[in-house]
Amino acid sequence: MVYVPAGQTTVGYTCDAGIHSDCKNYSEEKYLHTFEADISSTGIMKSGKTMKAFIRFVHRKVNGQIVLGNNLRKLFNWIVPGKSIFM
Repeated sequence: MVYVPAGQTTVGYTCDAGIHSDCKNYSEEKYLHTFEADISSTGIMKSGKTMKAFIRFVHRKVNGQIVLGNNLRKLFNWIVPGKSIFM
């Protein structure tokens, strides 16, 4: 399993996505984890269309998104299906 703590800003997220992509040959299961409790006020959630398309592209290649609490699931519904969001 590959576990990548995803960055909260566009630059951080892009760097972490590179790590995720580099790990594709090492594991069948890949998960991203967002630590920050309020990512809606940070760079990736306020990013433009291009960055949001990139975020969706990266998340199509993972098995799930890990969040800190149930209340954060709704922040990722636009990226991954609800059944792929874990606490």
